[in-house]
Amino acid sequence: MIYHDEYIASMERLEAYNHKKIDLFITSAHVDERSFSAYELLHRKGITIVQTVVFDYSDIRPKEDSDAYNQYYRLQSFSGVTYIPCNAFDADINYICNMDISSIHNIVIDITNIPTPDIFRLLYVLYSIHNVIQYSIVYSEPKYYQHINGFNYSLNEKLVEIDYRTIPEYFCSAVSRDVMLVCFLGFGRLVSKYIHDRCEHSDVVVINGFPSYYPKIKDISLEHNYELISAIGTDKVLFCQANDPFSSYNTLCDIKAHNNNKLMDICVLGSKPMALGACIFALKNQNDVKVSFPFPKETAIRQSLDVSEIWWYRITI
Repeated sequence: MIYHDEYIASMERLEAYNHKKIDLFITSAHVDERSFSAYELLHRKGITIVQTVVFDYSDIRPKEDSDAYNQYYRLQSFSGVTYIPCNAFDADINYICNMDISSIHNIVIDITNIPTPDIFRLLYVLYSIHNVIQYSIVYSEPKYYQHINGFNYSLNEKLVEIDYRTIPEYFCSAVSRDVMLVCFLGFGRLVSKYIHDRCEHSDVVVINGFPSYYPKIKDISLEHNYELISAIGTDKVLFCQANDPFSSYNTLCDIKAHNNNKLMDICVLGSKPMALGACIFALKNQNDVKVSFPFPKETAIRQSLDVSEIWWYRITI
């Protein structure tokens, strides 16, 4: 159990899940092998899942004649499952906004394949509109990624096609305050440097995942963010555990404590658990935080192979 600033949370492997019924399970469809690993594990444990919402994002939806089509829609064979077509930017968030969840007590959200900005927006809606302060989050770690030796992707050549902007629900004015960029490092080469160069920040801190899922990931992340780290200095590099959102949360609390008068501009390029920790921090510090993200003009589907650990995070805000 982790306590920080009246915030209570815990982290266990999903095998330890001990509830007999889930009222609402929220997830996202994907062609990845680990897409529905958490749902299927809970189903094998004999847990009743009353209602399942699966976001079906058009930019990653496979064609009907593709090999991935059945994989993408395989939850349709389970009862109580509804695929929600998300053909517009706000489709998933609007659907959750309009749901009646007043009688729902046990909510589980699988963030494995929900896009990082949508994790922030989804939890904002649950917290600020539906007044949900307690829920479970599950996340399936990748065992390894395809093309692990070629993490440049297409962003290296298409940096001009990135639209870096504030996530609407997490906008906070910087009038009369210095702005500090807090960037959780990812794999896209030069993306963090691109963000740093195009925004005015009085200070910059970067956070890298360590220990990461496996050691090589940490090294790749540092290598692909070398330009930014060289510009700001290694003393501005902090570390948190890549699969532990509470490590990210505590790191952000420490940064805030040492920079109390600054507006923190948080950008998460790293893992989904890092994004979860940053999201909880942002929800609890809305007057001192804004959250930004580099939205690519084109979506590159990065696939992992197999599943490592499936984590269960219990959160009370």
